[in-house]
Amino acid sequence: MTKRWLGIDIGGTGTRLQLMEEGRIWSGFRKVPTASWAQQPDALAALGQLISETLEQQPVSGVMLGLPGILSRDRQQVISLPFIQALDHQPVATLLSARLGVPVAMDKDVNHLMLWDLLQLEQLPDNAVGLYPGTGMGNSLWLNGRFYHGQHGGAGELGHVPIAGNDLPCPCGNHAARRR
Repeated sequence: MTKRWLGIDIGGTGTRLQLMEEGRIWSGFRKVPTASWAQQPDALAALGQLISETLEQQPVSGVMLGLPGILSRDRQQVISLPFIQALDHQPVATLLSARLGVPVAMDKDVNHLMLWDLLQLEQLPDNAVGLYPGTGMGNSLWLNGRFYHGQHGGAGELGHVPIAGNDLPCPCGNHAARRR
């Protein structure tokens, strides 16, 4: 039986779903606005339903989520997703796995991007830093040949950097302190 996985990139604006079979055979790309599920009264159930729709058509061996925020060090719980606060402080991987009946893993979306970039090199470096602009600014740390998450899972997160003269609220709802 051919193994197939579902990769999901959850961004501040768009959610992308892509199937991958052994041998890096890609199929079934689908993109939906993140707001279409994240603004539902039960965002986690809505995300589960979105994933279920794909699994009904194509069974998979597992699901991998890329999320734009801070995850627990063990990558089981969302700590903070500024653009999708409805998932904050929830064991998203465990709950989705129970609902879908397949293993679900997750990591920062930028770690997925950086891993792809690193795999394009002839040899993996010992250390690297990745900066990826999107709806926000994502960053990734590759130290001693592996991703570095830090003691609490938020290593390297830039987040909430105030800019002088900017009075717009952060997606989390807070306002930057004004500098005089």
